[in-house]
Amino acid sequence: MKISDLNVRICLQKQTVVKDEIGNHSNQWKAYYSCYAKVSSGGVSEQTESSNAGVIVSHEKLNFVIRWCKKVDQITSIQYRVEYKDEVYDILSIDELNAKKKYVKLICQKVRI
Repeated sequence: MKISDLNVRICLQKQTVVKDEIGNHSNQWKAYYSCYAKVSSGGVSEQTESSNAGVIVSHEKLNFVIRWCKKVDQITSIQYRVEYKDEVYDILSIDELNAKKKYVKLICQKVRI
């Protein structure tokens, strides 16, 4: 892969527990790491729709390939998500691309709000 293929900026967000002034705990997403990525969809099958109770719901999936670094090595699919073009994507799985510590592929699905 050429470095010029990493041509869009993404932000990886981490879920943290925040305590307010009266002691209540709540989950918040905070920026963890910003980097350049290669964005691709897996093809036509990666954007599907389903109908539930008369509502059509889109299930858009995108793949983000980023360079490996120590911060990226800490990412899990449970505590982290991707922000791209003001849209939020949950990380479904992480592929280390032959475990060579060069690139990491994040398979993501758009979050329904």
